[in-house]
Amino acid sequence: MPDPTPSRPNVPVSLATGLLVATAALTGCSSAGNQETASAESTVTIENCGEQLSFPSPATKIFANDSQLVLNLLALDADDQIAAVSGIRNTRLDQLSDMFGAERIDALPVKSEASFNLEMIQAQQPDVVMAGHGWGFSVEKNITPERLAADFGIPAYTVTPTCLTASNEAATPWDEAYADLSNIGAIIGHDDRALSKIDELEQRREQLESAPQAEDKPSVMYVSVLSDEGVSSAGRPHMFGAIIDAAGGRNSFDDVEQKTAKMSWESVTAANPDFIVLTDTGDGAGAFDTKVQLLKENPATRSLDAVTQGRILNLPVTWAAVVH
Repeated sequence: MPDPTPSRPNVPVSLATGLLVATAALTGCSSAGNQETASAESTVTIENCGEQLSFPSPATKIFANDSQLVLNLLALDADDQIAAVSGIRNTRLDQLSDMFGAERIDALPVKSEASFNLEMIQAQQPDVVMAGHGWGFSVEKNITPERLAADFGIPAYTVTPTCLTASNEAATPWDEAYADLSNIGAIIGHDDRALSKIDELEQRREQLESAPQAEDKPSVMYVSVLSDEGVSSAGRPHMFGAIIDAAGGRNSFDDVEQKTAKMSWESVTAANPDFIVLTDTGDGAGAFDTKVQLLKENPATRSLDAVTQGRILNLPVTWAAVVH
């Protein structure tokens, strides 16, 4: 975090550090659905993307795609139940090693840096597939939960921020995070561990919300990807918007009704946020320092207050996984 400057907004420590603390606490969470029943035949029925779906419990051969799902499973101590992993670059695995320890990450059965395909799934014969739309599942490639269940008899769990239809429009991002922990805990048979994690997150959120906050909320812009057209940021329904609000800030794009919003450079310039938070994916164009340099060089952003005053926060990918 940059040192305070005379022109820096009057922001309590809870905002500048709280964004990182809250997101770190949420690492290993994501989204969706509520546990309903567990049968005597070692299955559990949960609500996922608005549907009642049955899964083996405890699942012992899970195919997980993308770091978000692996984070969930590691946070719930399901290492031995992961049969295959895909969709995680080596640089992200290195960052996960810093968080969970190299021994645990080196033991992961990584099959591909790219997302899985149908042949890969069939070869592993998993009892559950965990992914998301855009995080492995794809209507265009005809790799969907519905097809896996109907054609191959493999139940598939979808992280709710990626659901194609809203299952509960009244649910907040926090509700989705708690529910996903509960659901995955039920599938892997670690219900108590999931409840403990949910309780921990609720306590951290309460601490964050009760910390001193500025009367005039500073604006905060979350940026995950920079491109020639603009940035990928967080709209009002995004988890990062909820974290900003809890930390005493105001999401720069709170009026955007998309979770992940592609915003033009003109929109970024007009927003002129007090703080910019970048996701550090640890390699090439995704690295924090590279993104900062791009903001300093881009005519649309080099004069922004957050850029000229050095109010740019670094959010490593291992902390940011939940807000993608």
